[in-house]
Amino acid sequence: MTSPVSLVTKHSLEKRQAQNENKPNQVGSRRRSRRNRLTLEPLRTDGLDALDSEGLEGISQITLVEIEVAWENEFQEVIVRKAADIFGCAAAEGGLYDPIPKSGCLVQAVFLIQFAESAERQIVQLRPPGTLKIGTHPNTGLVERWLLARGFALAQ
Repeated sequence: MTSPVSLVTKHSLEKRQAQNENKPNQVGSRRRSRRNRLTLEPLRTDGLDALDSEGLEGISQITLVEIEVAWENEFQEVIVRKAADIFGCAAAEGGLYDPIPKSGCLVQAVFLIQFAESAERQIVQLRPPGTLKIGTHPNTGLVERWLLARGFALAQ
């Protein structure tokens, strides 16, 4: 017969393992912050061109699916814009709005990246100045090359 303590411990261990399996891999925010500072400004300055995968061997498509912008004003306004393709959504609306506001602090962005060797797109979350989260089975080297090539990672 199993004691209640061991059942609780076993349940806690299984629960922790299940939670860890569902979490995206974090690519060393501490390690990365020492090497490169991350920024989202290329979304503002280059727009859709910041997501261009041409010349990035191994990446076939990059799509912006979420952007969070905050203003440090009297009301502490924050907007989170989500869409299957934020730039595509703005284009479909005939350019009636700018998908990346010209003012405010770009807090975080979420991208879907289609790697040439993968059947499924991978989630990549970027939160300056030093947090990069990549979904399961990441191709970290390819993501890092994209970040450097398009100006999302700044050498310190």
